Amino acid sequence: MRFPEYQPHAQPPSTPQTIRRQLRTVIALCIGFALAACGGSDESPLRTALAQPVVAEATPAGGSPGDAQTATFAPSAAGPANDSASATDAQIAAAQPALPQATSGPSAGGADAAASTITPVVTSPDALTAAPPAAQPLVVAAATTSPAPRPGANSSSASSAAGSGPSWATYERPFARDSLWNSRPVNPVLDMTVIPPTRWGPTITANDYSVAAFLAQASDGPMTVHGPDGQGVGDPDTGHARPITVPRWPAAVAAAPGTDGHADIVDPIDGVVHSFWQLRREGGTWRATMYAWAPLAGRGWGDPAHYYQGARATGVPSIAGLIRKHEINDGQPLYRHALALSLDASALSAQPAYVFPATAADFNAATTNTGSIPQGALLMLPAGFDTARLRSAALRKVAETLKVYGARVVDRNTTTRFALYAEIGSGFNLMPQGWDNAVAEDLQIIADALRPLVSASGWLDGDGQSFVPSQKLNMLSMRGPWMLEQGGGGGSFDSARQALVFPSTGSTIVLRQTSGNGIGRLAWAQLRPGTTYRFSVEAAGNATLKLEFRSPSSYAVTTATPSLGHGQQATVTVPTDGSQLVLVATSAGAAGAWIRGRLVEE
Repeated sequence: MRFPEYQPHAQPPSTPQTIRRQLRTVIALCIGFALAACGGSDESPLRTALAQPVVAEATPAGGSPGDAQTATFAPSAAGPANDSASATDAQIAAAQPALPQATSGPSAGGADAAASTITPVVTSPDALTAAPPAAQPLVVAAATTSPAPRPGANSSSASSAAGSGPSWATYERPFARDSLWNSRPVNPVLDMTVIPPTRWGPTITANDYSVAAFLAQASDGPMTVHGPDGQGVGDPDTGHARPITVPRWPAAVAAAPGTDGHADIVDPIDGVVHSFWQLRREGGTWRATMYAWAPLAGRGWGDPAHYYQGARATGVPSIAGLIRKHEINDGQPLYRHALALSLDASALSAQPAYVFPATAADFNAATTNTGSIPQGALLMLPAGFDTARLRSAALRKVAETLKVYGARVVDRNTTTRFALYAEIGSGFNLMPQGWDNAVAEDLQIIADALRPLVSASGWLDGDGQSFVPSQKLNMLSMRGPWMLEQGGGGGSFDSARQALVFPSTGSTIVLRQTSGNGIGRLAWAQLRPGTTYRFSVEAAGNATLKLEFRSPSSYAVTTATPSLGHGQQATVTVPTDGSQLVLVATSAGAAGAWIRGRLVEE
């Protein structure tokens, strides 16, 4: 992306040219799918491109990834700006719930600092040296069984008690109250790293390269979005390109005019944020290059299992950290959430390319980035930064937010020192009367002062309650590929349910997954030998799931759990001999059978 040049004493170009950072997903998906269809190795370009492995489910003989069924996301079962020179402590306190004294928290800003030393993994899972029992590739079929509840639809931290504060997980306040978007560090300690100067100065943009949020209503009808040139829409979670059907499509949906074509649809009925990249309308057909979804009541970030939850490079929805229409003139001295920020390659780190809570980065980060700030990092203004020196009330509000909540690095831009994002159509404009040297100078002052977070004494959620951000998240995905070991029919991974769905056959079906792709391999979320994890199962139709570790030399079982049904759980300690994780899913062939597992460090 490219933005107007904000330099003191110089007029900006009248029509800024903009450039997309790269076609990161569609190229990777197309190459990865071609290799999968041709029997390519696990070391696919798709894995490298997204900085962690994603393996498409096995394609039936004679078929192609383009033959995949349409993915339908069914309903879940389940005032004026402040003109004062600087916001006072009393104003900030009035703008949010009472902030209790934080208890002692992690020594490095939650998990942020600890994660910053971890190198991203871009290799495929190690292959078993002894082949597993012979099995036929699983034929991927459209799910016809009743839906499983959508994970994350009803988060315990999504809403506040009556009268205690704002509601969370809504169109206006997306994600849970303890999402790191809605939370703030206490006593932050900042690094000395400075954002380097670039060709274009910093900006806060509500133009063609930002995004708008659209609210789905019960009366809205469904819409199927197709891929470019008749191909499928890239879906990193499944590893397939396929048409995507959104059950409620607002009539007002319009993609951002820039080449990014961002658009996010917030559906509070299903509790979902649908996030598109390069969305456009061609005649009567909607097309997009990439799609991902996030739980509206979730973290606002991916996890090791469902690692890509939005169209930003870091896998977050484009509305995350967005300055929204309803916030701009609300009379408050700051925005009550972290902001979304992009940096040029000269500021971004090549390794690690991303840190917690981010789960992805631009695909060519290792070869393009030359700086030291990883995506996912939190940048803040020092507590002593004097916002009174800023000559724009709108910019002072942003600066106060950067002092309290900061901004997360979510994307890469092209030669812009930093970019923050306001909602398209919000009317946000720091220079309403035309080019303003004073505002341009103040933006550079902010850029000079922004620093990455190193540590904090604790964290406060959106309701002002102390909590500790945790990296102990679900690591187990059901995406496969699965091999048919017994029975007829097959099964399918349903991203919307994060579940393996079985067909109704009336006879036993046994599926085995040996690739290791059931574990979301992120830089900051590796299975650690000698560590104990809790394995739990949700299921219907008497389906069961078993977790095994098998010797890489003999394929003998070294550790295993029982076959677990709905509501059951067990603990398992990862062997230290390099054993490979294997999942065994079984269904009696009953109608409506599905299963999903969770694996979380104790």
